[in-house]
Amino acid sequence: MEKITFDSLTKSKLSEFNKAELQGWIIDQFQQLENRIDLKIIEYFQPNDKIKFEKIVLNSTIINNGGKLKILTNIGVKKTTIEKLRTVARIRNGFSHTRIRQNITIMISDNANNPEKNQILSESIIDVMNSNGKITSKSAYEWIIEFLTLRNELRKELN
Repeated sequence: MEKITFDSLTKSKLSEFNKAELQGWIIDQFQQLENRIDLKIIEYFQPNDKIKFEKIVLNSTIINNGGKLKILTNIGVKKTTIEKLRTVARIRNGFSHTRIRQNITIMISDNANNPEKNQILSESIIDVMNSNGKITSKSAYEWIIEFLTLRNELRKELN
C-alpha cells in the first residue's frame, strides 16, 4: 500500500465548499480553538514538561471538551467566553453528527394577476436535538455565520 499525505484545504471561500468540506472545515476550526484552550490551561498550570502534559493530561480521551471548560471556569476565564465555547461546540457537534438536508419552500401568491410574487426558497437545514430532547431545525448558513463570529471573538479572548 502506498503512503499518502493529505493536503490542506485550498479553497478560500466557504461558498466553494461542498457539504463534506464544510463539515471538515468546521471540525478543523474547532480543533484550532481546542488548541488555544489547551495552551490557556498549560499557561495557568505551568507544568515542568509541557509536551507530556498536553499529550497525556490534556488528551481528549482523558479530558473531554466539557472537562476542559470546567478547568477554564475555575482558572478565571470569563463566563461569557465559556458560553461562547459551549455554543461553538454545539455548532461543531451539529455539523459533525447530523445530516445537512435541503429544505425547499414554495410560496404562491394569492393574487393571480401578480405571479412575480411567487417564490421558491432553497435552504440547507440541520436538525439538532437540544439538551431537553427537543428537535429543532437550524439554518446551516445562519449557524456558520454564528460559528465564524464566535470563532473570531474567541481567538482574541483565548490569547
